[in-house]
Amino acid sequence: MITNYYRSSKNDLSAVENNLVNNLNMIKENGADNIFKLLNQVSIFLFSFLIITTINFQFTLIVILLAICTAFVPKIMDSKLNLAAQRVSTANQKFLEAINSWISGLHELTNFNAFNVLSGKIGESSTTLEQANVKRQKVLNFSLFLNGLISALSQIIVMAVGGYLFFARDISLGTWVAANDFAFAIFSSLLMIINLSNQISSVREVKNKVNKQLLEDSTKQEQEDEKGAGVPTSFSLKNLSYSYDDNTIQYPNLKIAQGEKVLLVGPSGAGKTTLFKLLLGELIPKTGEVTFFDKENKKVKPNYQRIAYIPQKPVLFPDTIANNITMFNSELDAKVDMAMDEVALDLDKNSFLKDAGSNISGGQKQRIVLARSEIHDSEIVLLDEATSAIDQATLPMLLKQLIENNKALIMIEHNLSADLRKYFDRIIELK
Repeated sequence: MITNYYRSSKNDLSAVENNLVNNLNMIKENGADNIFKLLNQVSIFLFSFLIITTINFQFTLIVILLAICTAFVPKIMDSKLNLAAQRVSTANQKFLEAINSWISGLHELTNFNAFNVLSGKIGESSTTLEQANVKRQKVLNFSLFLNGLISALSQIIVMAVGGYLFFARDISLGTWVAANDFAFAIFSSLLMIINLSNQISSVREVKNKVNKQLLEDSTKQEQEDEKGAGVPTSFSLKNLSYSYDDNTIQYPNLKIAQGEKVLLVGPSGAGKTTLFKLLLGELIPKTGEVTFFDKENKKVKPNYQRIAYIPQKPVLFPDTIANNITMFNSELDAKVDMAMDEVALDLDKNSFLKDAGSNISGGQKQRIVLARSEIHDSEIVLLDEATSAIDQATLPMLLKQLIENNKALIMIEHNLSADLRKYFDRIIELK
């Protein structure tokens, strides 16, 4: 599941979290953990039943009939138990979606004194989840009560039948007592079997949902692997557009050649960052297509991991600078020093970054991510204002380093001087 999420850029994080945290835990607690308990109760039931069959035919027949009733009457609760479990799963996913959607904007909410909105929105989702759990527990408790009631009535009937047979002198007092004991074992174990079966059955739809998702993801990935993803070195846009509600962004037809250096400019809302997301496969266009080509200029299904994307706000991890550059690939350790030199990163590669790189400057964060793109074999590099925090004295040298390679480079930047713009092969303005 984690592998499928890692390999796909289109998975829903909240759905994956829901599967990992809630659904799998529900399947484990109500399903897998109960299987061995179920097998133990089945063995007790079978042993006790075999003993009962040696006592009296009439007594055995009554036990069989009552056991059948006890086993099948609670089946009426199956659909309600499954529905209750599905509602918990759905409510938990919506709760996680609310957390992901609102926590990401915590800083803005705090700045504008709107923290109570965050509390309210997450509180609503939390209440819905709590209500779903309460309703599921009520259904489960009613099912347990119904099963227990039927089991108790069955045992009373068995005791009455045994008493009748004793007074009719068909069985002895000792046989009656022993029969009651084994009948009690039968119905007690049957009650446990039914309750455990109901719990296992209650997560059947959730388990099917998880299995279906895993199968779809695996099949999709196998199909993609069979087609073969290549290393893109250039790309073209044809009739490409994307819509945000009523606003449609239409992109010009163009081709970015291998090794070409392009400066992408335009007013806010022109679709520059959106274009990068379309290139990375994170968004699906309304019309048109993006076509990638390899070194031989042949159409290729892109391996998106070979397209470097460097955002304005770098993503860093609480580890060494070296590991943040290599992304924990030890085979690249020998290239770290060279990559740091190329981006003028004057830091100890073994120094440890605190959370999100809070112990270094914004420009140093951007240099680390630039070094990351240099050290990996990306033939297309997308820079989304990735040099905005780098000081103006260092920027010309750094930009020259980025330009002097055979990678296609597309850069979004608003404040480059006329001298720095001359480094690019062309400037594309989106309107």
